[in-house]
Amino acid sequence: MKTRPIPYLLVLVIWTGACAPYAANTPAIRNSLSAGDYTGAYDAVQRAARGPSKLLVFLETGLIAHYDGQYAHSNVLLDQAERIADELFTRSLSRELAAFVTSDESRDYRGETYELVFIHYYRALNYWYLSLPEDALVECRKANLRLERYTSHDETEFTYKNDAFIHYLTALFYESELEYNDAYVSLRDAEMAYRRYASHFRISAPAELDEDLARVEAELGYAGPPALTALQSRSGNGELVVFTEIGFISRKIQEEVDHTDLQI
Repeated sequence: MKTRPIPYLLVLVIWTGACAPYAANTPAIRNSLSAGDYTGAYDAVQRAARGPSKLLVFLETGLIAHYDGQYAHSNVLLDQAERIADELFTRSLSRELAAFVTSDESRDYRGETYELVFIHYYRALNYWYLSLPEDALVECRKANLRLERYTSHDETEFTYKNDAFIHYLTALFYESELEYNDAYVSLRDAEMAYRRYASHFRISAPAELDEDLARVEAELGYAGPPALTALQSRSGNGELVVFTEIGFISRKIQEEVDHTDLQI
């Protein structure tokens, strides 16, 4: 059996958003998670929960439940996080205008796009660990649909519009279910997305991507060089994929600019 880690996984261990009171309490959450004290981490989140931090609470507790092996409960919490995120995304701007005359702390934290996409990443893993592969694939598809929805109004060239890793994960799930056509499509999507990453962000594709493409092509009977065809898994052999997450995401801070000091 071949074992390999999946590199380039964005680590999302703590969502420390724009809610200043909440962010001030995150050291206790981080310390508990680092020690594997999931009960302590959960209690720390509950102590920090106040003000416009409802989304953060469900994101954090859903993540903690995932690491604690409570996959079904994690999905319940992350489902609630998704509902709140969708509600905040579609909410009228009338409430948001208050922040311009008071403080950003008067607004509910809506989350960054990458944070909301990883709701689906963790739910996909939860479903996979619960032996529900079709549900896991649904979450993979929802991840990039969410990206399309959130970025359709943004014309910035470098907007995070496509998640290469989610495509790669989708392909691995499809291949495990022997759905090689869909796996091939997802691998090609991942390849194109990583190509864009390389030109814009200097992030290269995992070396294993070419091997995975060659193996799936061989399963589909596509003609290819003998060296590539030989990568096809032999009967009785398999591959163990290890997901590795390292470190904590950087903390977001709020800075105020006094426009009276600006020189024109």
